[in-house]
Amino acid sequence: MTAFLIWLIISGTVFGLTVLFYRKFIRRKIEYNSALDKNIVVGLALVVLIVFASPFYYEFPDIGFSKVVTFENGKIVYHPFGTFTIGKDYSNLLTKPVYVTSGLTFLTQNPKVRKLNYSIWIKVVDPEKFYANIERRKKDSTDDFIPPFVIPDAINLRKISPLSSTENVHSCIVKIIAYHVAEFNNAFSGDLAQFYNPLNLNQQKIFKELFEPWLNEKIKGDGLMASVGDFSVE
Repeated sequence: MTAFLIWLIISGTVFGLTVLFYRKFIRRKIEYNSALDKNIVVGLALVVLIVFASPFYYEFPDIGFSKVVTFENGKIVYHPFGTFTIGKDYSNLLTKPVYVTSGLTFLTQNPKVRKLNYSIWIKVVDPEKFYANIERRKKDSTDDFIPPFVIPDAINLRKISPLSSTENVHSCIVKIIAYHVAEFNNAFSGDLAQFYNPLNLNQQKIFKELFEPWLNEKIKGDGLMASVGDFSVE
């Protein structure tokens, strides 16, 4: 969204200055030197067209949300102000954590049916490792058109399937986490039954000590790091 606003501001400014220049310096003299003035008008029109077409050849950064990176000679090159993209392999690397939720429904010994919910924040801490998988070099950071200062709704990992879209960096990260969360829920379903009181700080501490190190060990090879939030029950 920020990248779109940058493009809109630049395009609008150029267009406005072009109209102002024409009205102030050209329109008054067009009857005296029409050939020269027409050439100037054509030149200004070309400038406006080039600026408006910039999304086709220039990638703007999504300031505060993602940054543009290119892949050159096996290395990642960062472009804080964006870059020309013609002939380049590039991606928009997320700089803000991805927010997801998940949980597990199980039968306790009482017996009672309990639903345990939790949230996770994930961020890319090692882009070299993350982008080592060429399939993750997506041009778009996310498909959510939201300002960078607004926290998007959490992605529920229980709704992710192998057929879920991976057309952007955000969805690539979500699928990585969804896979390992499913493995965790299966491997530790018995241990998760002990967590029943979200207001018990000791239970929250034990839950995070059980889940967070396990998850980070699984995803460090992908250049990711996770922070696990408090659990809740239904």
